[in-house]
Amino acid sequence: VDTSLIENQIVLGHLDKYAAIIGLNPSNGARSPKLWNAAFVEYGLNCSMLSLDVTSDNIVNLLDELSLDVNFIGGAIAVPYKEVVAKWLDTNITLEAKNIGAVNCLYRNENGELEGTNTDGEAALRSYESEFGSVSGKTVMILGTGGAAKAVSAYFLTGVGERGKVIIVGRSGHGKAFAEYIKADWVEWSKISDNLANVDL
Repeated sequence: VDTSLIENQIVLGHLDKYAAIIGLNPSNGARSPKLWNAAFVEYGLNCSMLSLDVTSDNIVNLLDELSLDVNFIGGAIAVPYKEVVAKWLDTNITLEAKNIGAVNCLYRNENGELEGTNTDGEAALRSYESEFGSVSGKTVMILGTGGAAKAVSAYFLTGVGERGKVIIVGRSGHGKAFAEYIKADWVEWSKISDNLANVDL
């Protein structure tokens, strides 16, 4: 990979494979490398997760380089590039991540191509279902329309299935447009109490 595209210093020569957290400045305190690198050591892999600080001018060029580097296995996408990476991936993206419009995880698919997903919503859904059971057929109310709320909404919509419903509560026209896009119901904050009686969670 062309290290001139990266703002911080990295060393690649000794590694068989590498992963990365890619963002504006993940080298300034990102926790992902500690977690991933502990796992690589535990399993005896000559692999490391690196922090790659990249400017908005260089992000697309860096992604192009990484996609061609067979030693790059994937990694995490940090702010502010989750939406940029989703657009760059084009069709190599999970349905949920496409609905959210943002990617936080890259991996190599069975064809060796980089593919993206969004694990924020998946983690929320799995965590809920492991504790409380399936959401299939339920009516779920999501408060807010920020990035995390969008991810949770998209995954819970898949979880509730055709017999269930997701209601997104918010104030913004942007949030309403998102609800319509993923085929969720929309409720204004001022109307929230009118809709609580039929909500399961």
